[in-house]
Amino acid sequence: MTAPPADLQNYLPTLYLLNPTSLAKRTALQKLHVDVCSYNVDIAVIVETWFKKQHSDNSVSVSGFTLFRRDRLRRRGGGVAIYVKDSLGAKLCMDGVQTHDQRIELLWIQVQLGNRTLVIGALYHPPKPLYSQAELLQELERSFDVIIKYPDDTVVILAGDFNKLP
Repeated sequence: MTAPPADLQNYLPTLYLLNPTSLAKRTALQKLHVDVCSYNVDIAVIVETWFKKQHSDNSVSVSGFTLFRRDRLRRRGGGVAIYVKDSLGAKLCMDGVQTHDQRIELLWIQVQLGNRTLVIGALYHPPKPLYSQAELLQELERSFDVIIKYPDDTVVILAGDFNKLP
């Protein structure tokens, strides 16, 4: 894998979005690793990981990438993860951006690109959610209210599977 350029200020990382309907399947992580290497992916947003607490970070890691994840609790399927190339030095967004509603599968990370901040959200909105559409939109609005306080040159990307969300 190649490293990002020294001039990160004008660099936009490559983004890969995938809904594998379970990375917990045998060989799914190996296929993901081949894809991110073949396409020279910097950031991979994965929805429907199907990871549960018995899947340790080590067992679902991809070499050369930092893993961030939010697993679905008490239901089959779901979950989101973001794999970020180690060289980008990503971190979770501050707690005020993250949702505390366990029903909503939403995860925010940030990457510093020179003086510019890139904020990436991973969202899985299932076909039959346990929350109302209004609750999801309210949660997204709450997150954006915090993100809008970031510096003016912040780039925000929300990626995922929105299913029946208009």
